[in-house]
Amino acid sequence: MRRWRHARHWRFPICSKATGRSRPPRSGFAVSLATLATDRFCRFHRQHARILINRRSSRETCVGKYMQCLEAPMAWAMHERLPTTPERSRETTMKRRDFLKTSAAVAGVAAVGAPFVARTQELDTVNVGHLVGICMSPLFYAKAREYFREEGLNVQMKFMPNPGDALTALNSGAMDIIHNPFTNAFIAAGQGAPVRIIAGSGAGGLFLVAQKETGIKNMADLAAAKGKGLKIGTVRFNTFELTLYRALVKAGVGYSDYDIVWFNDTLALAAAFESKNLDLATHVEPFATRLIDTLGGVPIASSLDAWGPHGPDCVTNTTARYLDSKPEVIKRYLKAILRADAAIKADLPKAVDVLDGAKFYRVNKETLAAALPRQMPQVDITKGGEKGMEIAVADMVQLGYLKTAPQIVDTKLLKQVLA
Repeated sequence: MRRWRHARHWRFPICSKATGRSRPPRSGFAVSLATLATDRFCRFHRQHARILINRRSSRETCVGKYMQCLEAPMAWAMHERLPTTPERSRETTMKRRDFLKTSAAVAGVAAVGAPFVARTQELDTVNVGHLVGICMSPLFYAKAREYFREEGLNVQMKFMPNPGDALTALNSGAMDIIHNPFTNAFIAAGQGAPVRIIAGSGAGGLFLVAQKETGIKNMADLAAAKGKGLKIGTVRFNTFELTLYRALVKAGVGYSDYDIVWFNDTLALAAAFESKNLDLATHVEPFATRLIDTLGGVPIASSLDAWGPHGPDCVTNTTARYLDSKPEVIKRYLKAILRADAAIKADLPKAVDVLDGAKFYRVNKETLAAALPRQMPQVDITKGGEKGMEIAVADMVQLGYLKTAPQIVDTKLLKQVLA
């Protein structure tokens, strides 16, 4: 319980344990108060224990100074605990004015080395744009576990509603790095953007999903339903579209056999499927899991079918300018997401807890737990990821999106970090 006493115009909180006599207490009482003084559950005693020990003032000074707050027993108790009580003489007592002058002089000398100390303590800021797919898990995990900070990076993340906006932000300099579908990077490069793919992010995880009511259970059923006006939702230039295109080509059908509905917002695409405005849709984890497990959708094709087990979905992008000017920053960034990649694969339940706790995804924990194994991290694309991308790039040339395949994959820094 606290009581309040006025001292001049200030109000001091008084702990009831500190009340008592102003004269020297009995030895036992002093010991008990000294114990209270170091009691971590009593902020009042803890603070004044520190004050009195640091000052090492005379008993009379302490008692006189704190009498107005009924702290006399406290002062006596603390001096009972001190092995010696050095008396301060007039000659050894530094006046406040002299202390300030001396402190200023010392500060002036220390300031010469201050810029170097500040530089060693500063974090390099990296602005990172991202979507919300499971393929972003290395980024989200590294952020949640503060791997970036441990690498001396202050990663500022910004959600991008679609891949096009992410690339615009990257090429304008608003973002330094983005995690984005690899297909969009090639399209942008084909139009002259100086974008570079420096690492992967996630593999697999893209699905073509049919509404249960359509009765379509596989690609053969979809091929048999051509010309019947089925609505298929996807995102143009995206891995969403290229997964769909490759699945249709392999089934012997094409865009003209269906009503293709184009979206530029992945959340709107998921909402359209949920509201039954689409018969089929391509989507990515964790939303694909929700479309399948919660809404009863039927997966009939995947990006693994299109590009093989090492085919990526999202990749880590930067610009040629940033790659040339900040190689050491990029290497530390890659080190952090590679560490996150390994941690997620080593302990999926823990990864689910971390990612769910960070609230990066807009799905519940159960959906996240089901989705993560379906789209594992893949930061290292040096073991087959490039070959998977080549298949999609060839399809983009066939679709007329590209004249030739731009050479934008630059993994030299990734290889240095891996080595």
